[in-house]
Amino acid sequence: MPDQVDRNFHKGQPNGATANSNIQMILAAPLVSVIIPTHNLQEFIEETIESVLNQVGGIDFEIIAVDDRSTDSTLSILEGYSHRDTRLKVFRNSGRQGAAGARNFGLMQARGTWISFLDGDDLWEPDNLALKMAAAKEFPEAQMISSDFINENATNRTLRREEWPTARHSLRASWRKHLPTSAEPNTPIKILDPARIFIEEEPLGNTGTIMVQRRLLDLHGGFDVDIQVGEDVFLWINLASKIDHMIFLPKPLMYYRHRPRSLTNQGIPTYAFCAEIYFQRLLRSAEFSPYKTALKAKICSSTLAKTYYYRRTGQRYLALMSAARGLRYGWANALCWKNLAATLAMK
Repeated sequence: MPDQVDRNFHKGQPNGATANSNIQMILAAPLVSVIIPTHNLQEFIEETIESVLNQVGGIDFEIIAVDDRSTDSTLSILEGYSHRDTRLKVFRNSGRQGAAGARNFGLMQARGTWISFLDGDDLWEPDNLALKMAAAKEFPEAQMISSDFINENATNRTLRREEWPTARHSLRASWRKHLPTSAEPNTPIKILDPARIFIEEEPLGNTGTIMVQRRLLDLHGGFDVDIQVGEDVFLWINLASKIDHMIFLPKPLMYYRHRPRSLTNQGIPTYAFCAEIYFQRLLRSAEFSPYKTALKAKICSSTLAKTYYYRRTGQRYLALMSAARGLRYGWANALCWKNLAATLAMK
């Protein structure tokens, strides 16, 4: 987390606030805090902020925007919005902290009962908060709520609006088997044992779709800043292990934008590199012992992706090391043995 923040960018209570005014702020805490990390997103940030400010249904929310030392006009755009709408509070890191560090600092400022995240280049549908808060009212014991989303990144290109329905992430086979085929878009679904699904398949959602109660987040402590990519997946798995069910809305309520220059679109299996690390961490944790077999399978999958990349780029030694690690966790997996043989055959 940032050690220091430029406080002049915070459009909130001054440092000399009295005890009474602090109490008033607590009593007036919003229902939802929306945390948005930003870094050099001047092309997209206006549309992102507008998509949150234009939420329908009268939900009481605040936006915590944490700028991670942008060098373009991202910060000035955010400041302009904060002057016009007091729901937006703007902070700036004193040094680069990455998305995880920016989100964690945002958590320190957030006052909402529910916490939601949105990356500074993605978009919400206007009824995102209204539908999720309606689900929270219907299921008052729920601590995690998510929804379907439009995954432009999966197509590796920008989509026209009329193509969006075909890019619903829930159309993936790994999702369909967990969702009723006759589910109405606005009808919440109760999903049991989300940790198992998140580990064996993938989280039912995205950073911009998953909303959690603050008390659940406090049990874990936020995002792991040592994980470059996939820190959100690591957090969702840890949070899911602490609950016995989650609520899911089949309607796409978030738009995940494809950006060729983003960290996840550089031709490197970045996710696999990081996933191997955090799945190993989970494997060493007694809390995740019931998922031991699934975690080993995930590590194998990560090592395979890494080995393919190393072979493709002619890095024979690293490919051999990766293939050998895969066998450690998948001794009975024929694909791991084939992978090793192909790597040994490299010239």
